Amino acid sequence: MTETTKQIDLTQLDDHRKGLYRTQAEFARIAGVGLRTYSQISLGLSPNVGVATLEKVLAPLGLRLEIVEA
Repeated sequence: MTETTKQIDLTQLDDHRKGLYRTQAEFARIAGVGLRTYSQISLGLSPNVGVATLEKVLAPLGLRLEIVEA
């Protein structure tokens, strides 16, 4: 099975949805699951955690965020 990724144009979303969508997409990407699966699992972190916080947590692990549409 091949996974297809597509870049998200965040400028097309309003600020509230932009923040929520980015956070969910990033968590889904980190977990290696789609957004539908993401909504069914607990990753042990609040979905309201900001992007900057995630980057600070991931940087020491040598990981970086990649925004994708799952």
